[in-house]
Parts: sequence; structure tokens; C-alpha cells
Amino acid sequence: PIRDGNIDKYVNTVFVDEVRSTFTRGRFPFHRTTTSQFLVGIQGSLFCVEHTYHALRSEGFEAIGAGSEAAAGVLYTLRKTEEPKRRALLALQAAEHLATTVRGPFHFVSQR
Repeated sequence: PIRDGNIDKYVNTVFVDEVRSTFTRGRFPFHRTTTSQFLVGIQGSLFCVEHTYHALRSEGFEAIGAGSEAAAGVLYTLRKTEEPKRRALLALQAAEHLATTVRGPFHFVSQR
């Protein structure tokens, strides 16, 4: 639980400490590569967790991995015009078109 309402502090302490412990127990080599990242949404905020376990709050959208530049361009351009799932699909399709290592099919999972 976020006790003092400071979500950035929570994510960069409690959350990343638990992630680090979980990855260590599972022998997942997240910290060994310099390109490891993942996205996490917590209470309406989006964070990018870097290989250093620093969590950076995103400014409304984020794209990581292969094709991220193309995807970020689409997300920025359509940030006020399309519904979120449609924006995400268009961003993935742009990444697929421009990056040889990105391929569909793309699946969306939502959990509340």
C-alpha cells in the first residue's frame, strides 16, 4: 500500500525492492543486461523500470524495445484523438512495419 500518497517514492522503493527479490528468487537475469526494461501501471500512472531498478514516471505514454521510436511517434501524434487500445495497436503496427524484429499478432490483456 502507498502510505504517504507519494507513488514515485513507493515505486522506487517498495515496488522495485519486491521486483528485485522476485527476479533473484527466480534467477531471472534482469540486472545483467543493459537493455532490460519493463512497463508497469500503478494507480493510473505509467512507469518504465530500467535494468538498474530505477522506475521513471512516463509522461502519459511510453514505448520500449524494438521499434520504440516509431511506436512513440504514433502514441504522441494520436495522444488526444484515439482511444488507448486503438493507439496501442497503431503504435505496434508502426513498429512492426519499421523494425524487422517486431511481429504480430498483438494481444491485449487488461486487469483491474
